Amino acid sequence: MIFSSSAEEPKNIQNNLFYVFIKYIPENVDYWVISSIELAEYSKYIDAKWHSGLKKDGTPRKHGKIRNFHLKMRNTCPEDWLEKLKLYYKNIDKILYFN
Repeated sequence: MIFSSSAEEPKNIQNNLFYVFIKYIPENVDYWVISSIELAEYSKYIDAKWHSGLKKDGTPRKHGKIRNFHLKMRNTCPEDWLEKLKLYYKNIDKILYFN
């Protein structure tokens, strides 16, 4: 699922701002709720990890604005990503009872 690097900008990191990533298949809707604070941390992490490597031709990777909210473990994800995904999965309480 795609989102923008603008999630890392301070104006988009707020206690009362949440992102909901929805995977829609008729008769089966899955969603993940993540705070803007958590998404910004994730976004910065995967971007830094991605740019620590090189392209196939050995040159540095270029910075882009596109980020991916991965639903599976990838080499750019934090080590505890699968556990965090479980916490975000259908967790509407993050929005209803945020502090």
